[in-house]
Amino acid sequence: MPTRVPAGHDAAMTTTSTEPRPRRGRRPWACRTPRAVDLAIGVPLLLLGAGWLVSDAMFGHGLDVWAAQGHLGRIETADLAYMARLQNFLVVVLVVGLLALVSRAPWTVLSQALVAILAGVVLTAAQHSWDRSRPGSTGSAAEGAGSRYRENNAFRIPGEMSPVSAQDVRREVDRVRLGGTLTVRDMGSRFETDHYVTPEGALVAVRVHDDACVTAFVQKVNCEVKTDGTYVESGCFEPPAGH
Repeated sequence: MPTRVPAGHDAAMTTTSTEPRPRRGRRPWACRTPRAVDLAIGVPLLLLGAGWLVSDAMFGHGLDVWAAQGHLGRIETADLAYMARLQNFLVVVLVVGLLALVSRAPWTVLSQALVAILAGVVLTAAQHSWDRSRPGSTGSAAEGAGSRYRENNAFRIPGEMSPVSAQDVRREVDRVRLGGTLTVRDMGSRFETDHYVTPEGALVAVRVHDDACVTAFVQKVNCEVKTDGTYVESGCFEPPAGH
């Protein structure tokens, strides 16, 4: 005789056989990043990268070269630091581009590729400029030209300072900068015989506090430094005598 199976048991077996298996967690590259998210990341990264290259060239390397004031050693240091920053920046851009590629974000990959190309061009130009400015890198002709340049401009190249002297100078510079307000003016006119004359030289004053000044005058054959309080109308400088 056929065995009867309870209706509830048959339904349970059917439900069990058709129930989908739970899926494992998807990997980051298993699905494409939504376009809106991709653009929201890629476009700002493109603008940020291009902006950094421009600002560093103008306000980073440019200001370092300007601050060197023609000192060849400092200019070389600024050039090397600039190229090192470009290399580090290029590595960061390539890493971000690789992560975007793994995450299947094509617009972000494209933005980082453009920034990497721009950074590569800037780095190549900086390296080319460095090679041209180094006498030993382009043969004997360039070496001779570089030697002549140094010889002809030797009077414009300051002597090297020892580390101790450099620290002392920097300390004095910081002291002057933080010491107060500096004012420089001419010596002022004075009446002689039948007309007014203005002696050559300059008056210098550093206002340390509201009630304290350091004043000096400098001329070709004379100079003097003194401390004094302030004047009601003329500040640190002594007012001219009344008539």
